[in-house]
Amino acid sequence: RLCYIFMVSPVFRVLRNKYPDSKIDVLVNSQFTEMKILLSEVDKVIGFDRQGLQSGLGEAACPLMDSFDYLAEIINELNATQYDLVINLTQNKLSGYLTALIDTKERIGLSINANEQASYSSPWFRYLNDYVASGASTTFHYTDIFKFSLSADSKNMQFYFSENKKGDDEAKSFFAEINKTNCRKIVIQALT
Repeated sequence: RLCYIFMVSPVFRVLRNKYPDSKIDVLVNSQFTEMKILLSEVDKVIGFDRQGLQSGLGEAACPLMDSFDYLAEIINELNATQYDLVINLTQNKLSGYLTALIDTKERIGLSINANEQASYSSPWFRYLNDYVASGASTTFHYTDIFKFSLSADSKNMQFYFSENKKGDDEAKSFFAEINKTNCRKIVIQALT
């Protein structure tokens, strides 16, 4: 979900501050690749067809090997980059399996190996899995969990989205169009 990407966005600033000369790539569902324009700390957004992959692995009408071939293609592309660190900021099984399949020196967050054994690298990521994913009420926000699990200071965990020309032009165009009519206008902020 797009709102989740925004909730984890302070993590990218923490990583940029901690590893200023590193390359930061983010793997997201393909429909969210446009979010790159809002995240200046991210170098590359890699999209993959999560829905298609999951459907292909679970639906009888889909050719089974197509999904395995697509999965192998994704993993080969990621492994070709030779990442030093992979951080899984979600708690679903697919991301846990993907995290385990990526060759890396270090993993943070949920990783599920071929024997179905989960590891978390931090009690905070275990907390994220056990309480938040189950829908239980919690006193911690996602950003708090990431702050504690990544040992980040509060200053770097604030939300910040920089304006860019494309976004500014899009907003001006939108308001110019709606101002052409004399009808009543309602604006809804869909994200917090």
